[in-house]
Amino acid sequence: MLLETTRKLIGIPSTNPMGKPLDSLFESRMTEFLVEFLSQRQVEHEVLEVSPRRANVLAFLPGTTDHLLLADAHQDTVPVTNMTIDPFAATVENGRIAGRGACDVKGSLAVLLCLIDQLARQELKNRSQLLFSFTCDEEYGETGIL
Repeated sequence: MLLETTRKLIGIPSTNPMGKPLDSLFESRMTEFLVEFLSQRQVEHEVLEVSPRRANVLAFLPGTTDHLLLADAHQDTVPVTNMTIDPFAATVENGRIAGRGACDVKGSLAVLLCLIDQLARQELKNRSQLLFSFTCDEEYGETGIL
């Protein structure tokens, strides 16, 4: 599931406008994917609009202890300018995946989503409460984390 999820995330353009006017969807496609993913697994979540067409997604998995663990990954990537490969093809070659955001941050995001998928199906046993934060605009203005 991890490779499949990583490839799916790389295939979703979520480049940061880097201060330019919002004339495209940018992270909104990633936000929509996250909401659908969490909804399908009946995971409690909330969308927090930071600015027009830019939102953070918070997901919560209950636990049996008072401890709360937070994991965060951002939704955006840097632009694709001057890339020499198809940035959204998520090609796998020689055991490596290539595409915009493969290592920053789509791979990490895929790990968190696979964790959510597994934990959402497990019976609660001596588990901390888990809060997942998927923030927008990390690559430029950091408005999603302020």
